[in-house]
Amino acid sequence: MRLLPLLLFIFLALSACCQLSFEGTLNVSYKNGSNISTADIKIKGPQVLIRQMENRIKKYNYFLVDLEQRTFETVALRDTMIVIKYHLDSLLQYYEQNNLKDGFRCNYGLALKETDKAVNDGAVRMVKAVGEDNTRKVTAWLIDEYVPLNELTPLLRLLGNWNEAESQSQKIVLQAEVFHKLTKRESSVKATYFKEKLPATLFELPKNALLKDFALLMQKQRNNSDLKTLIQTFAGF
Repeated sequence: MRLLPLLLFIFLALSACCQLSFEGTLNVSYKNGSNISTADIKIKGPQVLIRQMENRIKKYNYFLVDLEQRTFETVALRDTMIVIKYHLDSLLQYYEQNNLKDGFRCNYGLALKETDKAVNDGAVRMVKAVGEDNTRKVTAWLIDEYVPLNELTPLLRLLGNWNEAESQSQKIVLQAEVFHKLTKRESSVKATYFKEKLPATLFELPKNALLKDFALLMQKQRNNSDLKTLIQTFAGF
């Protein structure tokens, strides 16, 4: 009996390593009512570059993520090149705990149940899954592929590029529609990906950029009542 938890741990660890070995491009299109937001995401192992294409946050040119080191960096290429560094998980938790973004949550806890319906999208087999709670109804299509989309979902949601749909397993949500029962609002998200070789230099910070370490700032000023206003002003997500 003691062997089973060990085997489960090894399986999950190997799955996580496989997901962080993906190299290629992930494109995400998010439609919320009449608004459409798109993002082009380059991934090389744990290194991620997110470039918003439509309805982007205008103060930033792109974002860098390290899924192993758990860092998140915003890059603004203006007269003065500024990079703001955050601890990814701390930033996400801070936004949720302090209600800095309306309706934002890292995890909505809305479990998806797979159905017996499946379709093939090219070489990819997608399984239909559904989920529902008191306020939302979700229809999603899941695939069993080693792409680190689950790890990126909360951040994409914070940046305005994902809805409430989320996977509670190793499978990833490739498409999803969310219906809000109270407001009758609908949103949808669709992701496509392809594998390609990417240069390591793509994920390097621009030279001569001014680096602001907000990870350290948030740790030192965690009891400061003005921290909430400071994060809202500088981040602007």
